[in-house]
Amino acid sequence: MGLFQDGFARMGAILLTYGTGIGLSRRVFLCLHSGPAFGRLSRRPGSAITGAMSHDFNFQRRETFDTFRESKGVKLPARAVVDFAFFPELEKPDWTGISRALEAAGYRVSRPDAEGEEGEELIASTGPIPISAEEIWKYEEAATKIAIRFDFYPDGWELDI
Repeated sequence: MGLFQDGFARMGAILLTYGTGIGLSRRVFLCLHSGPAFGRLSRRPGSAITGAMSHDFNFQRRETFDTFRESKGVKLPARAVVDFAFFPELEKPDWTGISRALEAAGYRVSRPDAEGEEGEELIASTGPIPISAEEIWKYEEAATKIAIRFDFYPDGWELDI
């Protein structure tokens, strides 16, 4: 599932977004990454990871841990499925390659879209896993390392409860 539908947060759950507050919706979301606009990715020729894209894992990790610190008082489940969102950096992404690599690492992969067509967002799901910053970061980092090999960038995660 995507975090937004038709440009709006899905209806009915608690939506915690990095620096923007709380809204209501049907599911509990802890969403923190907003893509390259917030400086998480930078282009550098000869990157050690992909040759084209460099990634700031320390920044990404801080966002995950900050989200938990800022959400004190929000009742979270002990365990849940976690959906990690990724978007392609290239015009013609290798959807098959990234999907196979993530599935080989134990993630369930989908490409949801509002109209029922395959969308431009890739979701890698895992769990149910224990819900803590440390546990989510472990899976988030592993999925991101796979994704950036295929020139996809992380765009947050949500608890699918």
